[in-house]
Amino acid sequence: MADINNITLYGRLAKDMEISYTKNGTPVGNVVIAVNRRRKVNDDMDRRR
Repeated sequence: MADINNITLYGRLAKDMEISYTKNGTPVGNVVIAVNRRRKVNDDMDRRR
């Protein structure tokens, strides 16, 4: 069995997943995830989109 890589992403799906195939038939999925980022600016939390 091939090694499987796992990743956990938190966010909202911005559009439907797109599935394409490589020349040898391996499926590849592409997703767009929307997240809210918060960062500290001058001792204040700034919310960017």
